[in-house]
Amino acid sequence: MHSFSILTRLTGDGKWADQCEILALNSLPAALDPFLARSTHYITCPNSIQLDNKIKTKGQFQNLFPMLAFMPGVYHYRCCAHNYGFGWPYYSEEIWLATWDNGLCASIYSASEVTATVGPDSGTQVTIIEETEYPFDDTINFRFQISTPTQFNLYLRIPQWCQRSIELSINGEMIFNEQIQAESSFLLIDRIWTNGDVVTFKIPMVVEMKTWFKNHDSVSLSYGPLSFSLDINEEWNRIGGQYDWPEYEVLPKSYWNYG
Repeated sequence: MHSFSILTRLTGDGKWADQCEILALNSLPAALDPFLARSTHYITCPNSIQLDNKIKTKGQFQNLFPMLAFMPGVYHYRCCAHNYGFGWPYYSEEIWLATWDNGLCASIYSASEVTATVGPDSGTQVTIIEETEYPFDDTINFRFQISTPTQFNLYLRIPQWCQRSIELSINGEMIFNEQIQAESSFLLIDRIWTNGDVVTFKIPMVVEMKTWFKNHDSVSLSYGPLSFSLDINEEWNRIGGQYDWPEYEVLPKSYWNYG
């Protein structure tokens, strides 16, 4: 995740922010145990049917030690264990980015507030309050607090999964309502901003199916940046650890192979 967010800043390519978002909203929560987030499992990948504590010998993983069971501490999973704890702070750092032209970029969408200096010679302070339930809702509002009318560019990321016409309105007036053909891009708004301006940005979400031809023509379903998963009954088995820091493996207890 952090590598993708850094690549977003270095390249200006929104596809890296897309990847960061997909990992944060789908894989990161699943990496921590659902009790008190006291343990992690090393590999958080799609189609993890069971999280056992066995070495894989068919070339699934590069490391020759168990990598799927929930384990606490760096003694089991080395560097990655403590990096999980930095996942959300890193994600929060990348919500807003300064741009080369003294503007601002909404790189990752989340309810937030940013205060920065913008405009000619970065001489004006602006606060933007972002209001949204994204990714569970497709509408994002940006409210501006600025002491004096100032021109600066605002960049809004258009995710690669968005295949419908996006809608942009400013102070209730529709400004843009078109479909963007690029896989991932940014919408640039160049205007003189005044105190009380409100930008409403709508990124329509629909249920989509993707076929993974290199994985035996398997399919996955998504809704915007969120991936659906099959609700498999789980059997949690304590396999070690201490009372405060237990170790678990998780096995399936219902049907899952519907191929």
